[in-house]
Amino acid sequence: MPIILDSSFSLINQQNDWFFNGKLLNEGKGRNYGLDITFEKYLSQGYYYLATVSLFNSQYLGGDNIWRSTRYNRNFAINFLIGKEWMLGKNQNHVLSLNTRLSYQGGDHYSPINLSQSIANQGVVFDERKAFSQQYSPAFTSHFTASYKINKRKTAHEIALKIINLTQYKENMGFRYNYQIQTVDLNREATFIPNISYKIEF
Repeated sequence: MPIILDSSFSLINQQNDWFFNGKLLNEGKGRNYGLDITFEKYLSQGYYYLATVSLFNSQYLGGDNIWRSTRYNRNFAINFLIGKEWMLGKNQNHVLSLNTRLSYQGGDHYSPINLSQSIANQGVVFDERKAFSQQYSPAFTSHFTASYKINKRKTAHEIALKIINLTQYKENMGFRYNYQIQTVDLNREATFIPNISYKIEF
């Protein structure tokens, strides 16, 4: 992985930073290991479900030759999907489908704030000597889909309602410097996306 010598920087953690100073060298490393467990019931008797559990560790070796958690080292992720279908219509050629997906996973890692330097610079300054040593709280999200499909001899019509982040969980979007009270605040926003679609197959 590209790194900068004598620093905790590694390109493995690159996210929204557009610029950085330093000469990059391809001498860094990264490692990921863990365990995945899956339980699945295929569609039968009109319903199905899928449950997955992932336990993992994601680390990197920066330019200071210290192994640390990567930004994306959530440590665990639990997902559960369940759905139900009903055959309707005179010829049982209409399909009403409902499904929901629940997800609970650890938070990303981040570097602690250097508050005194942030106040002096009037901007967010991180303590990169302790890079990615802190972790956001676990996140719970849910999604929901309802669809109605009409199957005909040569075509199929489907109308669907999909809602992303049904419970409107507020994601951690990073930190912002508060000029009014001279502090660094965590910025959290909820991405709530309802979507109605129509599809025709022929």
